[in-house]
Amino acid sequence: MTSDSSQQLDQISVQYVKGVGPAKKKLLEKLGIETIED
Repeated sequence: MTSDSSQQLDQISVQYVKGVGPAKKKLLEKLGIETIED
């Protein structure tokens, strides 16, 4: 993976992952997972 693509992943919210809705997003954020790269 290039640094450009990894740089983008740390800016994309987990809410855009297929299967992650509002409730799962809140749970992931409580666990410290806010971006795809986390």
